Amino acid sequence: MMTLGDRLKEARTKRKLSQTALSEKSGVPQQTIHAIENKKAKSTGHLFPLAKALHINPEWLSTGEGEMERKPLEESFLGEPASPGYGAPFSIPVFAITAGMGRGRFLDSEQVLKIVVFDPATLRDMNLSGSVHGIVAVYADGESMLPTIPPKSIVFVDRNQRDLRDGVYLVRLEEMIYVKRLQRLPNHKVKVISDNPVYQPFEVDLKNGDDFEILGKVLRVWIERTF
Repeated sequence: MMTLGDRLKEARTKRKLSQTALSEKSGVPQQTIHAIENKKAKSTGHLFPLAKALHINPEWLSTGEGEMERKPLEESFLGEPASPGYGAPFSIPVFAITAGMGRGRFLDSEQVLKIVVFDPATLRDMNLSGSVHGIVAVYADGESMLPTIPPKSIVFVDRNQRDLRDGVYLVRLEEMIYVKRLQRLPNHKVKVISDNPVYQPFEVDLKNGDDFEILGKVLRVWIERTF
């Protein structure tokens, strides 16, 4: 069975690129490419720049599924439409980050777990302006946002929308990542709300330097089902 390193080496060889040349095209350090190809890394946060530099299907590089070569509609990826408007499918990376909806989870990885591909109708459902550049997905865990967000859901986040308005956001508080509903309060304060009434809201004081960051606005929740 081919590994990530095997697929990367196959694609690089097919494009007649050395590891150094691929490093220059992708911006990924040559040492990292060497480590991946020598099976010292089972996954990589550099999936998209490598796939883009090699002009290959990122899903194939990540999982081995599908074809190596990209079709014309796949010439752009990582949250970018393949052509202007809503006429092309698009792909979104799901990162290996768990957003804890209870006590929070550490942001301990930014590796790509998988890639999900959606049709143009879904783009319209997300009320986007025609570009999905900056849209990412993470897993949400815990029960504090029930019934809005069930545990083990995939949450799609627009990292372009970081201005504080009332709504549901992916946020970082110190070293913890949360999916929470935010309400703007006077005096540079933010009320952080769980939709599950069992969990009490709390306030963040931005004026006093609380280590708080809005990572993006939640656009859509996808529930994965196992049969």
